[in-house]
Amino acid sequence: MPRPWKRPDIPPGPLGELNRALHELHHRAGWLSSREIRRALDAKGVPMSHTKVHDTLSKPVLPTKGAVEMISEGLAEKVCGADIEAEINRVLGLWQDASLDNPGSSPAPPQDPKVEPPLSDEPPPAEKSEENRQPHHQDTTDQLWLDETENRDLHPHQQRRHRRQSIAMEKSW
Repeated sequence: MPRPWKRPDIPPGPLGELNRALHELHHRAGWLSSREIRRALDAKGVPMSHTKVHDTLSKPVLPTKGAVEMISEGLAEKVCGADIEAEINRVLGLWQDASLDNPGSSPAPPQDPKVEPPLSDEPPPAEKSEENRQPHHQDTTDQLWLDETENRDLHPHQQRRHRRQSIAMEKSW
């Protein structure tokens, strides 16, 4: 028999609101198991483990935006009569508020171009040629950010499809 998941102890604030909204959506969707949610995401081409699904709702930390978006979409599709776009946008708005409130989730500030890096006696590391260069996780993260900024004018369905592909690429690391 389906049942609610234990909610994490999160102090009041934006992260708590995000978690409350995810649990409320999970309830309205019929308290699907993490494996059922994973299967629904898998059918959409979004590879996500059932533990990632469970952690997104049960850990007291800010989950990734992609996980929140895809899980919200999967749950909203199971809610009879729900406006899927409105549900996703509502939860993503809460994620945005929580990410602004969570200092550990913000990217590092850009360096001032006027500041010279300290000189070193060490020679600079050898650059690898593009064809011999191995992909690096940071490259993927940068590409995801670029993709998001370049695709803001796309329809939300196209943006989510693109994000699913990006998540699949990130997952392959």
